[in-house]
Amino acid sequence: MLHGIPSFIFYNYGNSIITTQPVCSITSTVYQRYRTYGYFLVLAGFLPVFITVLFGTLAYRNVQQLAYRTVPLVRRELDKQLTTIVLVQVVFSFIVIMPYNIYVTITPIINLQVDLDIAAKLQFIESLTGGIYYSYFAAPFYIYVLVSKRFRQQLLYVLNPAFINFARRPPIISNNQVVPELNGS
Repeated sequence: MLHGIPSFIFYNYGNSIITTQPVCSITSTVYQRYRTYGYFLVLAGFLPVFITVLFGTLAYRNVQQLAYRTVPLVRRELDKQLTTIVLVQVVFSFIVIMPYNIYVTITPIINLQVDLDIAAKLQFIESLTGGIYYSYFAAPFYIYVLVSKRFRQQLLYVLNPAFINFARRPPIISNNQVVPELNGS
């Protein structure tokens, strides 16, 4: 949260150099470097990948050692499912985060004022990789549902009563609806 406070200070309203449209831009070069290299590359880029790879490796080692321990069969299966979830999450996060990290690394090197065509292509790449990057935050639920049988069972156990209660509820007729009258004529 503290890293967001300088955004209030160093962002100013102005016109874009490329499109002359009104935009918010960073006025401090030091803050620009921090935002590019400190926040995007480290905090939002390589650190999540590193942490997921680290825990993926630890989970894989844990499953490898399961064969040598006396653990109930159900527990062993749940550990295998958890390891599979973690490993799929590691691969997914690497595939999803790395394109945006590469974009953020390359962008400061290229001079955007030289060629507007390159600037437009980079803006398209930013939109594409940024959209893919944000799927990193939505994907864990879907990964759990696809990979873990136990998670699917638990999800159905929770959602079925709620859905059944919703489906059994009589339809509500609001007061502003016209209800047809049946006349005997």
